[in-house]
Amino acid sequence: MSQNNDFDGLVAHIQQTQDVLQNNARLVINRHVTAKAWLTGYYIVEYEQQN
Repeated sequence: MSQNNDFDGLVAHIQQTQDVLQNNARLVINRHVTAKAWLTGYYIVEYEQQN
């Protein structure tokens, strides 16, 4: 029975690691997409105001 508990703990630990890292990746990607959109808008406004 102890071996089964160890395996269940291993699976839970792997799942927790996956969840945390996937969430962190999602946050980083969202920040980069937001920054890209803001910079694109900034460049367009700068271009329009100079011409």
